[in-house]
Amino acid sequence: MEQTAPEWFDGKKLGVDFIDQDHAQIASMMDFLVIRLAGPSTDEGINAVLSELADFTRVHFEREEDVMKQTDYPDREEHAAVHRGLIRVLSELIARVRREGHSKLSGSEVQSLRNWVTGHIKMEDRKLAEYLAQRSNFAVLVID
Repeated sequence: MEQTAPEWFDGKKLGVDFIDQDHAQIASMMDFLVIRLAGPSTDEGINAVLSELADFTRVHFEREEDVMKQTDYPDREEHAAVHRGLIRVLSELIARVRREGHSKLSGSEVQSLRNWVTGHIKMEDRKLAEYLAQRSNFAVLVID
């Protein structure tokens, strides 16, 4: 089932189905986080949303990195290092909410996460998608 991305995420498709579907899911999860932060929520509830976002993002990054390895993507190490940076940020947010409570998590921090995601897609993931588009055996690699 294809995930529908939120309006702020429009125009971010890269033409690689699994990547586009994962990105839409991540964007929707970020919107859910915003909704939970705006309403009455517990620290445990916010941490659950953040943890789910971090877990799904890890899985997405692993999938991207597997494809990069399979296709000998030349910028694989740099791209993976950027992924590790976001996972570190998400882990720090989760730890901070556990320590200080979700009321300390600001809207600007969530907006920074959105900006990171959109910037990463526009730059690093677009380069990856262009590289994959040049690979005639890519569909076979992803399906396997």
